[in-house]
Amino acid sequence: MNRRRTPRVPARAPLRTDRPRRPPSSAMPSFAGSTRRSPPAAAAPLAPPLATLLVAGLAAAACGGGEAADVASVPVAVVRLAPEAVTVRVAGEASVAARALTADDREVTGRPVFWSVRDTIIATVTQAGVVRGLRAGTTELAASVQGRNAVARLTVTAPQVATVRLEPAALQLVVGDARPLTARVLDETGAAIGGSVEWASAAPQVATVNAAGELRAVGPGATTITATVAGRTGSAAVTVCNVPVASLRITPASETLAVGATRQLAATAFDAAGSALAGRTVGWSSRSPAVAVVSSTGLVTAVAVGTATIAASVEGASAEATIVVRAAPVAAVRLAPDRGTLAPGGTLALSALALDAGREAR
Repeated sequence: MNRRRTPRVPARAPLRTDRPRRPPSSAMPSFAGSTRRSPPAAAAPLAPPLATLLVAGLAAAACGGGEAADVASVPVAVVRLAPEAVTVRVAGEASVAARALTADDREVTGRPVFWSVRDTIIATVTQAGVVRGLRAGTTELAASVQGRNAVARLTVTAPQVATVRLEPAALQLVVGDARPLTARVLDETGAAIGGSVEWASAAPQVATVNAAGELRAVGPGATTITATVAGRTGSAAVTVCNVPVASLRITPASETLAVGATRQLAATAFDAAGSALAGRTVGWSSRSPAVAVVSSTGLVTAVAVGTATIAASVEGASAEATIVVRAAPVAAVRLAPDRGTLAPGGTLALSALALDAGREAR
């Protein structure tokens, strides 16, 4: 019996429902000295069955083709920065925004942005796009979104001095005192900035100031201290007074004089620490000018027998000295007439005149 052979049909290979994974993009800006982090690469989804693809294609055609495509799945074509040129002051901050766009200029959201600065000595940037100026200069700021980069010129400017303010703005010192002054340098926003300060005193004989702003009182009077930074000047008013007089002493404190005699008195002022104070003006007066008088320099003259009080005053402090005036001692006696002739039994009237050492009659 002849048997019919059934032809063998080769087995079909099963339909593959997966596709190779797409390698992640690695094209991101890399500035020397800057740091960055790479987003994790997401595996491409498995290909849907053929029937699903057909249904999806029909649905897309019914809705107008590619206009309804999910933007989140469209690759980024360009990145734009706003502002396109960034300027920030030293120690200041500025925020920069990065927009990711598709090839047809639609904005893509939800994509990670990686920020970097070429020269991190001049400025730094956070991953939120906040730039901070460190030192005056120019560099570049870059933003990267899925391998697409945008670069902006980044300029850091030195702050401009707007105001110089001295603290304290007014002060009163006594001779010999020292006090530091502080110059606050401010920019136009009122923020404190640095700067080289030049100090000067309008009256160095009253007060001096050194390069560190230390003020020293030299003599009584008033002056103005100035501090200049980059053409801007601040000032402080300074008044210098003498060291207060705490006490006054007259030497000698007492004296006995003959009528007509003189004696020089001296008055010395002292501070609270007991130190003698020079250069003070003394006022003199006599409480009994009929007995003794005193000149503006402290010279006492005995006028008549009795007791007198001599007073001295300096800047509210006072002292007294006692002057006792006695009759001048007799140094000689003069008779008048100094000669005469008498007859026997006659008389001659004589007068005696007492003289002091100066041959003045007493």
